[in-house]
Amino acid sequence: MLTRGTRGIPSRVIRLVDWKLVERYEDRGVYLYDLKIYIGELNDLAFSQPSRLQAMYQQFHAWYREVDAEFLQSKDRWRPKG
Repeated sequence: MLTRGTRGIPSRVIRLVDWKLVERYEDRGVYLYDLKIYIGELNDLAFSQPSRLQAMYQQFHAWYREVDAEFLQSKDRWRPKG
């Protein structure tokens, strides 16, 4: 599991064998890719693979809690003081 930006968009990413789940910070979008078939991440399978998406999402968030990682917030939630 890793956390990094994807294509210049701040994201969290989990990869399990050939499957990759991307959760973007800015729009809270969640995307699922089968890298064995679509290495270029052009075909989002989130809607056609809802059980896989849910399982990976839950596993990823459980890992975040286990290591006591902080979830970043999108910029629209940040407001300057004053």
